[in-house]
Amino acid sequence: MRLRLRYSGNFFLRAGCAAACAATAVSAVAAQTPDAALVANARAIHERVLTIDAHVDFDTTHFTAGCNYTRQLTTQVNLPKMRQGGLDVAFLIVNVQQGPLTSSGYADAYRQAVAKFDAVHRLSEQIAPTEITDTGEPPASLCADTLRVAVL
Repeated sequence: MRLRLRYSGNFFLRAGCAAACAATAVSAVAAQTPDAALVANARAIHERVLTIDAHVDFDTTHFTAGCNYTRQLTTQVNLPKMRQGGLDVAFLIVNVQQGPLTSSGYADAYRQAVAKFDAVHRLSEQIAPTEITDTGEPPASLCADTLRVAVL
């Protein structure tokens, strides 16, 4: 049995387009290869400036003695990741989902918000007092190689 190949009229046109797209993609990747001097300059700037993440949502379950931000958690922000990425300040956002607009709903929202404030204080005062602070001092005056700042 012979195998018969059928080519549509645009086969070669499609193949040529695919090859051109692949060549363009390869040249685009080559163009994005970082220049060593540019990367070194960017890293030098990053080391000199105060780096801030202005919105970090968090869960109070990550603020216990056994599971907390001093460990490499799967959370977006924690102390090991802050050190690795050179992040100096994290604004921890005390946000609760809206519940019923009733007295009990307001009381529940208040309870959740206070639990978040308490969790951050527990982290900075009991779990990692030498690594993180939540004092009222300006972040720039606190940041050093070993200290990170949590701002509420």
